[in-house]
Amino acid sequence: MTRVRLAIVASFCFAICLAFLQVGNQGGALSRLEGQLLDLRFALRGEIAAPQDIVILAIDDAALEKAQAFPFPRSIIADAIRTSAEKGAQAIVLDLLLSGSTDDDAALKDALANNEKTALAISLTVNAPPAQQLESQLEKNSFVLVRNSLANGPNGILGPQLEFAEQAHLGHVNLRLDDDGTLRRFPVALRHGDGAAIPALAVVAARLHAKLPTNALSLIAGETLVLGDRNIPLNRNNMAFLNHFGPRGTINTVSISQVANADLDGKLVFIGATAEGYRDSFVTPFDTALSGVEGLATLAANLLDQTTLRRDQTTWLMDAILAILGATVVAVAASRARPLVAALGSLTVWMGGLAALQAGFVAHLWLDAATMLTALTVGTLLGFAARWETNRRRALNLSRYQSPQLVEALANQTALEFDGRMQKAAILFVDLVDFTQRSAEIGSAASGKLLNRFHTIINDVAQHWNGVVSYTAGDGAMIIFGLPQVAADDAKRALGCANDLLTRIGADDIIAVASSPSSVRIGAHSGDVFATVLGEKGRSTPTVTGDVVNTASRLQEQAKTQGAILAMSDEIYQESGRPDFSGLVHAGPITLRGRTKSLDLLLVKRPAT
Repeated sequence: MTRVRLAIVASFCFAICLAFLQVGNQGGALSRLEGQLLDLRFALRGEIAAPQDIVILAIDDAALEKAQAFPFPRSIIADAIRTSAEKGAQAIVLDLLLSGSTDDDAALKDALANNEKTALAISLTVNAPPAQQLESQLEKNSFVLVRNSLANGPNGILGPQLEFAEQAHLGHVNLRLDDDGTLRRFPVALRHGDGAAIPALAVVAARLHAKLPTNALSLIAGETLVLGDRNIPLNRNNMAFLNHFGPRGTINTVSISQVANADLDGKLVFIGATAEGYRDSFVTPFDTALSGVEGLATLAANLLDQTTLRRDQTTWLMDAILAILGATVVAVAASRARPLVAALGSLTVWMGGLAALQAGFVAHLWLDAATMLTALTVGTLLGFAARWETNRRRALNLSRYQSPQLVEALANQTALEFDGRMQKAAILFVDLVDFTQRSAEIGSAASGKLLNRFHTIINDVAQHWNGVVSYTAGDGAMIIFGLPQVAADDAKRALGCANDLLTRIGADDIIAVASSPSSVRIGAHSGDVFATVLGEKGRSTPTVTGDVVNTASRLQEQAKTQGAILAMSDEIYQESGRPDFSGLVHAGPITLRGRTKSLDLLLVKRPAT
């Protein structure tokens, strides 16, 4: 299996594991990340209008100042209940525990007794003693039907006196903050010990406002809250997830001291504390201090409109599909051979995944962004890593058959920029002395070993001087200085390479012949050449052509004729800065075979030391 295919399969399998774990719902750092990613989706969506049929009567700082009492007098609360009922409120919900006795209790009891659609808050807790006097009231206010098992809950109760509880409906106000302390969810049902299953106060409020009887409320634990003809999806812990409207005050909020001026006709009215002294506020995606009563009102509105965020088995399946699909496709995209295609393809998949998360959110689906983004990250990294490793191995393989200076250009460029270009270059032709005769003397095996050693040295020395070995033929080779890029020191490096070759080849035990004072000869010339890639299909060869190449070849022949080990033109010698060669002589103007114009010839008559 290729590394690219292995990366794709690995991304697919890893995404399956992520989807199974649902990492954004496992607690810890990833859950906190998931919460922040959900908040980002809220920010991208922006604030939305809250329902106009819900009003909060706030016990705010202005009301406290006007009452000149703390805690807030229950007689004022009683007046607010009576006034709300007179103004046509559909239901009145008190987000107040009303524990303990005060001198105003009679007024509040009377107000509650005269309104059948009031609801009071209780809190189930392990830190409070059992309230046996409320047991019968809890049974009256519990879910009529509960399917599937519901875990036992706390035995203790914090809540209203019995005389209040007997006059109203009851619902719990327990909530669950996420790992980062943000209010995103409410348990819609809690069991009191091993007894009654108590609905959340917001659930009771929604039922009252929808004018539904008690038997219209039921629970399929871990799956669905049934509210009349409304089916509210729950997670396995019976949590409903808030779809926040905006910051504090987004839901119509009126000071309880101004109840006489409020429009409450047909409204669901919440009475609760917003004053700073009550410390009943929570962090939300839009606010750092949303009051608890506005959080309850938000949930009630979500339940009535069936707009709670869905995060259940259905979304888990969608998470799995998106993570697996995203990780696999992005691994394919990231593993493309061309970097630009890989980058654009990967970016497209990422943008598609993020768009899917936001589109799901707008449709009230809380898809697990942590799972999706982790899957995309792993798929992208594996895809890029597979392509990098594949390219590295290709380059390594290519470098065995092509000069390293050309490997990157050949591997990464569709059209080589030097193909069809007139340019300057320096050329060396290298040839073994009397190889044909020596080959006959030493045999085929030894000849092969000699040639292997000869070309190994040529490749090593040429690479050291950044030359390109463009041509090899038995005992000869052509080295180009100027591919893939022309450099100002091409001629200087060419003669440095020539000097190095004379030293290395002349001193090599395998190549050296005792009867021969030198075993190599070199021709060197520089000037304008035509760079090209010979061949269109199959094996193509990058090279240069022109009179400079032919001249360098003739200079190698001239070295043989003159008994020299290096024959170079005055052009390359001057261009290279006139380097010092031991045994360098000026042979004067000479006309080479096949040329009509003479050139100045310089020879090195003995091996360099």
